[in-house]
Amino acid sequence: MPYVLFGHSMGALVAFEVARQLNAMDVEQPMCLIASGCEPPQYWANRAKRGTLTDEQIVSDLVKYGGTAKELVGHPEMRALMVPLLRFDYELIDSYVQEPLEPLKLPIAVLAGMDDAFVQHSRLSAWQSVTTAPTKIKFFTGGHFFIQSDVIAVLAFICILLCELEE
Repeated sequence: MPYVLFGHSMGALVAFEVARQLNAMDVEQPMCLIASGCEPPQYWANRAKRGTLTDEQIVSDLVKYGGTAKELVGHPEMRALMVPLLRFDYELIDSYVQEPLEPLKLPIAVLAGMDDAFVQHSRLSAWQSVTTAPTKIKFFTGGHFFIQSDVIAVLAFICILLCELEE
């Protein structure tokens, strides 16, 4: 059955790496990679390391990213659950190294929030360098979690994209 890979933020990098591994195997390839809220992989190695942030800095990040309600991070039990998980994500991404492999042979749709302070829009076109197929970039209203704040527009775009891929 045809499928696509979708990932948001760090998940987009995970989806990209899955696509790369599938590309190297003799298996049914995805129709498309949808990379949402994420700069291209070649920029991740030079990002500031975040795994060593204090708990307070991690909480500040949670609020700054806009994906977590301030009331939630203010609740001690929820905070105790969220901070170690985010720290693990940060440590994982801090260790990311893009290994050389063949470029993908599938289209990439790049989704980004117009007000996302964590993604440099000028870098998004570099997704084209990791595939031999076309890359499409689409901006949405909102910050890093535009997939929550502009969900109708995001879903409409994905539906149109999937219809185009089936043609």
